[in-house]
Amino acid sequence: MFDPREKIALFIDGANLFAASKSLGFDIDYCKLLEAFRNRAYLLRAYYYTAIIEDLEFSSIRPLIDWLDYNGYTVVTKPAKAYRRPRPTQDQGKHGHRTGNRCHGAIANRRSSRDLFGRW
Repeated sequence: MFDPREKIALFIDGANLFAASKSLGFDIDYCKLLEAFRNRAYLLRAYYYTAIIEDLEFSSIRPLIDWLDYNGYTVVTKPAKAYRRPRPTQDQGKHGHRTGNRCHGAIANRRSSRDLFGRW
């Protein structure tokens, strides 16, 4: 329970909160969430962090971001980056790792775990 004189700030990781609410099968009422924290303590600021894809003409998260910004949240966005995994070369496996014997040191020399970590 919060002390009503206490000052608090709310930090929301938008992607994780969205994924958690969907996996649990309910939607978040951001207005009630903000009001709940305001009723328990002095709410300095509520932050909502999310990544957005800037190349798209319309993003499904844009209406939520605009609504949050208008209704008391400080929205912090960052452009999403797409990473492409390089295609494996002929001497690499399907996950891009080199195939063959990569073992070095104690395991390649067939030493026991007792030799690696000392006596217990």
